Amino acid sequence: MTATTRWKQRLQEASPTVRALLLTAALLAAGLVLSPFGYSQAQWLGVGAVGIACGVCLLAGLSALLLQSLVRQPQLAMLQVMIGFFLRMGLPLGFCFIVYGIGGPLVDAGLVFYLMPLYLVMLAAETLLLLSGLEQPRSGSTSRSTTHLD
Repeated sequence: MTATTRWKQRLQEASPTVRALLLTAALLAAGLVLSPFGYSQAQWLGVGAVGIACGVCLLAGLSALLLQSLVRQPQLAMLQVMIGFFLRMGLPLGFCFIVYGIGGPLVDAGLVFYLMPLYLVMLAAETLLLLSGLEQPRSGSTSRSTTHLD
């Protein structure tokens, strides 16, 4: 068993709490990378803007992960996709509209620009976590449908 296979298996068996912690760790790491840029642009207000952007992305990602762990019925898959899409994209986008509309020192510090790379990190990490949670088809089973047209 290779290291990649072991990690895939561990992610597949991970509880929702572990998945949430992994998402949090990914966003915190990205926030730490962006913090020096924030400081160079607007000193501590820029670091605060990075922290707020990280928090918004974390809220969006954790709420979508929570939805995924609660709604697991196949017949509700479309509902899960639509609500998950709203949570992942709607919360950060709505926050950007509100903050940019109000204006002020956070906009001047670059909050909207820090939200974009953190959003991409959140989206990539959450996609990895959600896809790893899907059950893999067994190699011995076939999933072909046997419908015949008359």
